[in-house]
Amino acid sequence: MSRGAEDSKRMHALRGRADALIIGAGNLAADDPDLMPCRLRVVVTGSGQRVQPDARMFAPSLGGEAVVAHAASMPESKRAALRPRATLVELGAADVDVSRLLDWLGERAWLRRGSLRGRRRSQRPFLSARAIDELYLTLVPRVLGGSTLRPSWRERLRARRRAGCAAHPARPGR
Repeated sequence: MSRGAEDSKRMHALRGRADALIIGAGNLAADDPDLMPCRLRVVVTGSGQRVQPDARMFAPSLGGEAVVAHAASMPESKRAALRPRATLVELGAADVDVSRLLDWLGERAWLRRGSLRGRRRSQRPFLSARAIDELYLTLVPRVLGGSTLRPSWRERLRARRRAGCAAHPARPGR
């Protein structure tokens, strides 16, 4: 799939068939995605550090219930900030135990089909728990990412140009 209009329509149709939309905290922080109206929207986080109470997934206009599945390491101050916006569920010591999350979703929400949106860090535990039956990949035709701690390739190139360096430095031995 690509990032075109067809991709968006297809992903919305797939998410529309899900009982719950599940997203990782990193994806929520980076994109603040439109999770569309759904009976259950779940963000998975360890400490809750990257989950902001004003994220779109907590909007009452979406209907349904917002859930923050978190680890015991989430500070009480973060819990207090999120509690008015979502149901908080503690499911692990340092990280969320995906098996426990799926059990909770099955018992509480009668989950039959979930849709997981996320990156490698949020997908890996679900893959390890053998909880993914279908995998849809979206290819993004541009360089994404980067930060002050770990700049992207594009940010490094711009910095080199600003410093007056060659875009592609000569390699030793060439």
